[in-house]
Amino acid sequence: MMASLCIVCLAGLLVTGALNDIDCRRLPNWLTSAVAGLYALFVAVSPTPIDWMSAFVVAGLVFAVGFACFAFQLMGGGDVKLMTGLALWAGVEHIALFLMVTTIAGGLLSLVILMLRRWSRSPALLTLTFLSGQFTRRFQRPAALAGNPTSADVTDVEINESLPYGVAIAAGGFAVIFALLQL
Repeated sequence: MMASLCIVCLAGLLVTGALNDIDCRRLPNWLTSAVAGLYALFVAVSPTPIDWMSAFVVAGLVFAVGFACFAFQLMGGGDVKLMTGLALWAGVEHIALFLMVTTIAGGLLSLVILMLRRWSRSPALLTLTFLSGQFTRRFQRPAALAGNPTSADVTDVEINESLPYGVAIAAGGFAVIFALLQL
């Protein structure tokens, strides 16, 4: 019962993280810490034994690769921390599933954002879209900034140029949740 509650809480954290990443392109530390901390509770209350030591090795490898990606500015720090926390949950048994679903979801997310950016430049399609103006604005490719941009402009450019990869990571996390529920 408690193990199932941990999984439900993980799902809630993933939804919260994905929505936050869409809105402001940030995955807060409390969220990534909660994912990892919830895993410790899950291990403690699980009715079946969990190979947590190999899960730590897997998470360490994910963190090492993620840190390299972060160092080369290919991923955000929050993305790396969330992937590391979810790698704990995936363990050796489900890490391939987690990485595959995250990668596919990231590719699909990229295509959706490219389409939204293209549509946002077309006045005819803008009037037909069912998306809210705020949501559409988040995915527009900004025009070149002239003069000295304000800090608000820079924030909008960073938001518009980045990919909310937390959404793809959450999709991979949900694949792990479904795999864990079938055990």
